[in-house]
This record gives sequence, C-alpha cells and structure tokens, in this order.
Amino acid sequence: MKNVLKYNIFRQSVAIVALLLWLVSSPITVFAADDINSLIRLGKAAVAAERPVDAIRSLNKAYQLTRNHCDPALRCEVCYTMGSAYFVFSEYDKALGMFFEAYELCEKNHLEWKRKGKVINAIAGVFFEQGEYERAQDMMKECYSSKEEQRDSVQYVIDLLDMAFIANKQLQFEETARLLRKARRYLPKNAEPYATRIKVVWAECLFLQHKYAELLPMAKEICSGKWAGREDKTTLYAYIVRIYTDQGKLSQAQKAARRGISIAPVKKKPMLYAALSDLYKKQGQYEKALSLKDSVMVYTDSIYHLANRQMIQKNQMRLEIIQYQAAMENKMSRLNAHRMLLLFVTLTCLLILMVCLIVMRNRSAKNRHEKQIMTLKLEKEQANALLAERQMRETELEAEFQKKFMKQHLEEKKRELAATTMFLQSRNDLIVSILDHLKRIMAQQSTSLLSDLVHHLEQLLKSSKEEDKFMKDIVNVAPDFTKLIKEKHPELLDSDIRFLTYIRMNLTVKDIATMLNITPESCRRRKIRVSKKLGLPSSAELYSYIINLS
Repeated sequence: MKNVLKYNIFRQSVAIVALLLWLVSSPITVFAADDINSLIRLGKAAVAAERPVDAIRSLNKAYQLTRNHCDPALRCEVCYTMGSAYFVFSEYDKALGMFFEAYELCEKNHLEWKRKGKVINAIAGVFFEQGEYERAQDMMKECYSSKEEQRDSVQYVIDLLDMAFIANKQLQFEETARLLRKARRYLPKNAEPYATRIKVVWAECLFLQHKYAELLPMAKEICSGKWAGREDKTTLYAYIVRIYTDQGKLSQAQKAARRGISIAPVKKKPMLYAALSDLYKKQGQYEKALSLKDSVMVYTDSIYHLANRQMIQKNQMRLEIIQYQAAMENKMSRLNAHRMLLLFVTLTCLLILMVCLIVMRNRSAKNRHEKQIMTLKLEKEQANALLAERQMRETELEAEFQKKFMKQHLEEKKRELAATTMFLQSRNDLIVSILDHLKRIMAQQSTSLLSDLVHHLEQLLKSSKEEDKFMKDIVNVAPDFTKLIKEKHPELLDSDIRFLTYIRMNLTVKDIATMLNITPESCRRRKIRVSKKLGLPSSAELYSYIINLS
C-alpha cells in the first residue's frame, strides 16, 4: 500500500511539472489559433478599406504569433494574407518574400494542393507586375501541373486564362489559342464571367495580331454584355476606337471613345481622352481637341498627385511598420527572456524533485531488494532442509526396502538350495545303495555290462547337470563374490571358489560334504587348507572374512 501511494505521488508530480513546462514553453499557443484568425480578418478588412498601416500591423502581429504555433497551415495562411496586403499596396519585394515563405511551408508540410496553387498564383502575379513574364509563366505551369487531376474546378480554368494572358504579353499567340481552347473545354456550366474572360483574352490576342475584322464584333458583344469589368470594357473600347480610326470611321470612333470615357476608371481616362482629342483634330475641330488635351493634362496631373500621395503613404507605412516591427521584436525578446527564466526555474525545481524521487525510489528499492534476498535465503535454507530430510527418508526407505528384498530373495534362494541339497543327497544315497547292490551282484557274477553301469553311476555321483544348475543358482545369489575372490586371490582353484561359495551360504559341514560327495572329516580338513590359502589364522574366521569381502 505504501509503495502504491509513493507511485501515485510520483506520477502526479511528473504530470504537474510536465503541464507547467508546456505552459512555460508555449504560453501563447493555448488561445493562439483564435487570436490569429481574428487578426487575419482584421487585416483583410483594413486592406479592403485601404488602410495599409492597420492591415500590416494586424497581419504582422499574427505573423509573430505563428512563430510559436505548431499548425503549418495557419502559418501559411498568415504568410499568404500578409503577402497579398503587400501586393495590394505595391510592395512587391516584401510580397514575394511572404509568398515564397508560404510556398516553402506548403512543400515542407505537404499541405493541400488548393492552398499551394493559390500561393503559386500569387507569386506569378508578382512576377507579372514586375514584368518578368517568363518567371510568371514558369510558376503558372507548375500551378497548372499540380491541378491537372482537378480539371472540373473553376480554379483550373482561371489558371489557364492567366497563362494565356501571360502568353499574349510574350507574343506567343499559338500558345494563347491552345490554352483558351482547353479552358473552353473544361469550363463549368453557368460560368458566364469566365466565358467572358476567355473572350477578353482572345480579343487582346486578336488585337496584337491586327485581326480587326474578327475582333470588332467580339469587342462590341463583350462591351454590351454585363459580365465584363470596367477595365476590360475600357480596354475593348480603346481597341474599337483604334479600329474605327484606321478605317476612317471617325464618328463611330468618337461614340466608342465617349462610351469608354463614361465607364473608364481614373487611370484609363487619359488614354481615351487623348484618342478622342486626336479624332477631333483630324476633323478640324481644334477647340474641342484642345479642350480634351486640357482634360488629359488634368487627369494626368491628378494621377501624378495620386501616385505621389500613395508614395508618401507608402513611405509612412514603411516607417510605421519598421517601428512596429522593432517594438514587436523588443517585446518578443523580453517575453522570451522572461520565458527562459521561468523555464530555468521550472527545470531546476523539476531536477531537484526528480533527484529526491530517485533517491527515495533507490532507497525503497534497496530495502525491498534486501528483504527479498533475506526471504529467498530463508526459503532456500528451508527448502534445503526439507530436501535433505526427504532424501534421508528416501534413502532409509530404499535401504529398508533393499534389505527386505535381499532378505526375502536370500530366503527364497536358501529354500531352493535346501531343496536341491536334499534332492542331491537323496539321489547320491540312492546311487550309493545301487552301487553297493551292483557290486554284490558283480562279486557273484561279473559281466562287462555291469562294469559299465557301475562306472557310469560312479561318474554320475561325481558330477551331474543338477549340480551344475545348483552352482549357477549359487552364483546368482552373489554374482560379484566370485569376481572379487578371484581378483584378490588369483591362486585359488575353481573347486576352492566353489567350496568358499558353500561356506558363504552358511551351509553346514555335513551339507557341504554331501554336495561334494566327500566325508565330513575331509570337508573340515579342506576348510582348514583353504583358510591358510586366504592367509587366515584360523578356519573359524573364514565365514566372517567371506561376508566382509562381499
């Protein structure tokens, strides 16, 4: 129970310290995503309201927050939005830097193709505004290839139109025609604005090739429609004025110029006023021509004033952005210093806590290990004692069983030997009586047949199969005895070893004499003689010597 309590305290301490480390290492990431999205919306609103300083300030703050945010998609969105703001305010170099950072995030983190395509479009737009049409074309081709599998999308058609527009700037008219055909093929249904945009790009291509007969009806159709923008219609009215002027249709050219002036934005008006002034000059209406020249000068001067004011605003914006970035960097450096100090204190506390916990754990483990060792030693001693007791009991039981078995086996053999002895003794007595009877018959009547019979019986009395079997039984009773006695006393004869075997069986002198077919007195003398061969001082010690030897 105590160990479980210590483990729970250790686990809770580690969890608290880990939470503290997470909060210290990233204190602004808990609610950073919502704050960043809010700043992006504020930045877009400021761009729409033409407040560049507010837009860049909000987006720059969001950009600083994304440094500590782990979501690459959100950081990519901030970089793209900030680059778009710089692009709107004509800061192309900074816009390009932000767009490339967004592109690297897309490549490194394998973001979705829509986000990557949007960034590549933006990079191509910057190159186009800087007049680097080849680089813009290369970027658009990469964007086009990444969307090759999404041919049913509107963005795919937009990319084809942008590539066709760039091809016009490079005077690659066949490429423009190929791209526009492909755009028409994959144009979605009910997409009239994009169909009109295709016609506008094709009209520009025709104008650059001086194909006015095909261009004029298309330009009138586009200008009479509602889907083309003001700038596109102004450009098309300029084309119409040029065509009518070349054809000598000055009145129609004047009408087209007035219509273009009525819808043209400020930057486009001087171009149409100058064209209309040239028309009045060709008709001899010099006063109207001069009046329009004054309008051209007024609009040109207004454009210059607007450009100067925008330049001043840009410089102010740059200064404020630099100051704001310096303040943000100073604030971030102080915040990082505070965070590092707090992180150092937290790590120090964690280290002290870990050392204390490790010491406590090692001490507890040591005590537990020593206790286990003592327990194991005690269990081992008890097991050894039980094992020794069990082995002793088994040995005693085995010895007792062996003793009983040998005793029983010996009794059985003795009974068998006694029976065999009685049989041999009765047989020998029978043979002796038969011999005596035959000898008396031979004394009265001697024949060769009787002589052979007497000789045979005498041989049978000396040796027989029953006696051989009897000796085998004796050897089986003590199989190692004959081997041991021969090794220790090689001078003994086989008859001596047989005699010693009878002695070992504790047979009487009379039984042995009967077995050997000799008198008891001869048996005693033989016992004395064999004892001397064994080096015994007396024949009384023969039995003890034989038993100890086996």
